[in-house]
Amino acid sequence: VLPNLGIGFPTPEIAMNYNAGLVWQPGSKFSLSADVYRIDVQDKIVLSEALRVAAIPALTQQLAGTGIQQVSFFTNHVDTRTTGLDVIANYRETLGKGNLHLSVAAAFNQTNIVANSATPAKLQQGASAAIRLIDTINIALIETAQPREKIIFSATYSIGKLQLTGRATYFGKVAAWERTGSNPHIEQVFGGKTLVDLSASIMLLKSLQWSLGSNNVGNVYPDRVLPTLSAYGSGQTPFNRNVNQFGFAGATYFTALAFRF
Repeated sequence: VLPNLGIGFPTPEIAMNYNAGLVWQPGSKFSLSADVYRIDVQDKIVLSEALRVAAIPALTQQLAGTGIQQVSFFTNHVDTRTTGLDVIANYRETLGKGNLHLSVAAAFNQTNIVANSATPAKLQQGASAAIRLIDTINIALIETAQPREKIIFSATYSIGKLQLTGRATYFGKVAAWERTGSNPHIEQVFGGKTLVDLSASIMLLKSLQWSLGSNNVGNVYPDRVLPTLSAYGSGQTPFNRNVNQFGFAGATYFTALAFRF
């Protein structure tokens, strides 16, 4: 059906990666590295919007009698450009009878669609409105659904057989677009959040380590969706499915035994 409407089967993406970096280590205690990069993806494979068969004469004709009401498919429809900066700093110091290791890792990046192919004429023919294979919702999945900033600060203190670790991770804000019936798309911005992880480990034997800890000890959740968004109005899905900021499992606790050999 799709080839008859001018939509070809997906072909491999073509990616070009440009990067440059530097490392600075003025002494044995401190080190700093930074990398900048750009990734250009040509003919990126994306999932199309869900096209209503009844609203598109070409689909109605091709799928007559099948009972299919909506169609979506993978297609090489956009070109994207991702630019970013990664920075990592480490500091080590003797503290009392133990060793302290501090680190900061920060990632900043942004992805934009730089080209969006036209809808095939055969598919558009006879339709009363413009058909967009990649519309606002799917554009947002590429450009705004993931944090553009992620910063991780960690501290580890080791003394004898004991190791204590604390980590704070900041996830930047994300944005999603939703369709509410025939109304225009509505954007909701979900604010940045910081999650804290804590753990302690002790060597019980020469090769046996016991760990105890908690991830997201503060029980932090993403922002809930606005009640005005009809797609989530029932309350059964209070967290947005069109963004990928961090999970919504809340605090988790764990214990583990590790055997080294």
